[in-house]
Order: sequence, then C-alpha cells, then structure tokens
Amino acid sequence: MTEVATFADVPAIRALIAAAYHDDPMTEWLFADEQTRPHACAAWYGLFVEQYIAIGRASLLHEDGEVVAVALWRRPGDAPLSPTGVPSISGLMSALIGTEHGAELGEALHAVGGVQETQPHVYVNFLAVAPDRQRAGFGRRVVQPVLAAARAEGLCVRLETTNPANYAFCAALGFREVGRLQLASGGPLLRALRLDL
Repeated sequence: MTEVATFADVPAIRALIAAAYHDDPMTEWLFADEQTRPHACAAWYGLFVEQYIAIGRASLLHEDGEVVAVALWRRPGDAPLSPTGVPSISGLMSALIGTEHGAELGEALHAVGGVQETQPHVYVNFLAVAPDRQRAGFGRRVVQPVLAAARAEGLCVRLETTNPANYAFCAALGFREVGRLQLASGGPLLRALRLDL
C-alpha cells in the first residue's frame, strides 16, 4: 500500500533515488564522475526529498521492509520549494561540482521553464523505483495517489524526463509528449510529458 513519507524515510529515499537515477542522462550530465555520482545524487536530490516531505507530497511503497518506489509531486497552490539555510540547492551544486561549472549548468537548467505547463496541473518532479524492482508494477502503484489527486481536481499531470528508458512506461500510463528541449552545455534532450485525465 502507498504511504505518505515522513522525515524518518529520508535516508532510504535518498539512497533509492541515487540508485535509480545513477544512469539517467540528466544525472550523468550534472555529476560526470561515476564514482562520486551516488554520493552527489543522494546529497543533491535529497534536498528535494526533504522539501516534498515537508509539504506532504512524497508517496512511497515498502516491500519486504524496504522502500522500493517513491513519487515526489506537487499540486497547484503548494508552497514553493525553497530550502532555507545551508545547504541550499545551488550552494550544494557548487560545492559538488565547482562554482563555475555549477553556474553554467544552473543557467542551462533555467531553460526548462520554457517547456513547463503554465496552466494549473499536478507536477511529478521525481518518480523512482529501486533498480532491482523495476518492471514489476511498483512505479505504476506509487504514482496512483498522484493520478487520483489530479483526477479529483480535474487537472492534468505533467513531468519531464531525459531518460529514454522511461518513455514506454509513461506512454503506457497515457502520457504524451508536449515539448522537447536540448539542454545547453552538452546537456541531454529533455522531453515534457502530459497526461490528461
């Protein structure tokens, strides 16, 4: 059964996202060093995990006592993600990859706003399944509360992905591509997807 994550789940979710996103083209672009990438992923993506848990928008699945899938999402009207204090999202990025490179990638990432939905929608920022549990229905199960929330409010669901391995899964749920963006500075191709319910 899908649960709402708590701060006690942060370490397990950080580890899950680090493993699930390790070979994602976006992650490879942000954190080129393969040996330190799991640590960089857990640290940087973990800041997002904490923010989504704080607003009650982190859905997860346990199997055999382990977190096997998570969805981090938001509704219109949710408080903006804005971690206060140290580390900040941009500050941690600079610490992980250097100030100059961090600024360059940060500028390239700002372009993502150009393919994002302007109308009210439910947004899925992260959807991750443990690598050894993929293709077993966990992704579909963990995203069900997100789809139910969108359906109840008459909203579409949006997400972006840079991983071609995700396209078939998203298409099977009914998502369609509504935009593309080639990220600058050697970045990957990002596809914006939309699901009308």
